[in-house]
Amino acid sequence: MVEKQGTVKNARGIHLRPATLLRKAVDGYAGTVEVIGPDGTTANPHSVLSVMSLALVQGETFTVRVNGENEEDECNKILNLLESIFEFEK
Repeated sequence: MVEKQGTVKNARGIHLRPATLLRKAVDGYAGTVEVIGPDGTTANPHSVLSVMSLALVQGETFTVRVNGENEEDECNKILNLLESIFEFEK
C-alpha cells in the first residue's frame, strides 16, 4: 500500500470536471484507490459524486491511498492530477 498527501491548487477546488478526469484516470486499475479528505472522509474515485462529496477546496490537503499492482506509479498519477491547475479554469 502506498499513501501520499497533496494539496488542492485549483482555484475552484475539485468539482465536476476534475472529478470526472479522476474517474477516467482510475478506470481499468485493478487495485484499490481511495482519496481521503482533511477530515478523514474517504471517497471512491470511481464515483464522481463520491469525490465531489469531499468538497475539496483550494489549499486543503488530501491523501491518496493505493493498493495493488504498480501502486507507486498509480498513486503519483492520481496525486499529480488532483494537484493540477486545470486549463479549463482560465
